[in-house]
Amino acid sequence: MAQLAAAEAVRMTAAKKLDSLPVYVFAILGARLQILKAQGLDVIRLDIGSLDGPPPVFVVDALSQSATEPSLHSYTEKIHEAARRLRTLKI
Repeated sequence: MAQLAAAEAVRMTAAKKLDSLPVYVFAILGARLQILKAQGLDVIRLDIGSLDGPPPVFVVDALSQSATEPSLHSYTEKIHEAARRLRTLKI
């Protein structure tokens, strides 16, 4: 309870620098799509996060397997090795 009270007492505010950032393009697209759908239009989305089904099982399996490889749990020095391994998956 004491931790919860302490957390509620701390108020976080965003840095003023964030005000100078451009609006996220997909937020703009999302707003436009809502307007078009409200007008009764059937919209086919080809942007991010618009899958029509789950990823293929072999993709999930490859991701799961790579998540268990300790050699892939590091920063950019290993990214080229990971990219090389992904290219060999023949997706």
